[in-house]
Amino acid sequence: LIISIIIVSVYGIFDEIRQSFTPGRSVEIGDWVADTVGAIVAVILYAQWKGYRHLLECRVQIKATKITAS
Repeated sequence: LIISIIIVSVYGIFDEIRQSFTPGRSVEIGDWVADTVGAIVAVILYAQWKGYRHLLECRVQIKATKITAS
């Protein structure tokens, strides 16, 4: 879980750096903090809330349908 937070935080830093090369965009430390806090909240919810974890880990079942020519 800690690794997930670190990955998101580092990605946020690189995203802010990338934005500095885009005209009209600027580097905002607050955006990076928001990314990191969001990752922390998501990890806490994932670790503590069984229903949330189940929702994220449920398998999507796709049923194949047979198409016939009319």
